[in-house]
Amino acid sequence: MDDIDAILNGDETILWQGRPALLPFFANAIVSFLLGVLFLAIVGHFVVGQPWIWHTDLAAAIFLSPFLLVGFLLAAAFPLYRILAYLRLSYAITSQRVVFQSGIIEHSITMVDFDQITHASVDTNLTDILLGFGRTGSVSIATQAPSGTEEDNTAQTPHVLSHIPHPYDVFRFFHRAEFDVKTDIEYPNRLRPDTNPGYPTTYPPPAQP
Repeated sequence: MDDIDAILNGDETILWQGRPALLPFFANAIVSFLLGVLFLAIVGHFVVGQPWIWHTDLAAAIFLSPFLLVGFLLAAAFPLYRILAYLRLSYAITSQRVVFQSGIIEHSITMVDFDQITHASVDTNLTDILLGFGRTGSVSIATQAPSGTEEDNTAQTPHVLSHIPHPYDVFRFFHRAEFDVKTDIEYPNRLRPDTNPGYPTTYPPPAQP
């Protein structure tokens, strides 16, 4: 979380931070690994049964080489990619925005201010049910896409906190913080009378949901 800490404003605090649950996040890598092993096993069985093919039948060797490459990519390259991606992937909800950190070689941080959010939803898919044991899910956040044309202004850019633990608790907490901050922007607390203190825009960390 060091990169996220580095981009916070002086009065901004992290209210929640997390990353995807391990098994749901690696579900597609597990499937990829099994398919890759199957590819390699089939090609390997054929080659072992007819080892002469690499020396005497160039056309057959050329035909089999892509299958070996596909098997390697599925069994090793893609799972390794997912591992490296997981090590850098993290999310945070601050007192002002939602932050997404990602990247493998190059690190990327995407920030979505609360006042940019137009829609949010939470869902639990089959992967979360089977591998997250029903305790993980994804929170999707949509923002108005910047554009110079009126038609494109209806487009929305999605951002997803994927396969996080306790998604409904996180969603409720995010929605509360979003509402409080948006309300303060529209009608600042400092302009309210003493009898109407407004909504909180800061929370004592760690205010985990």
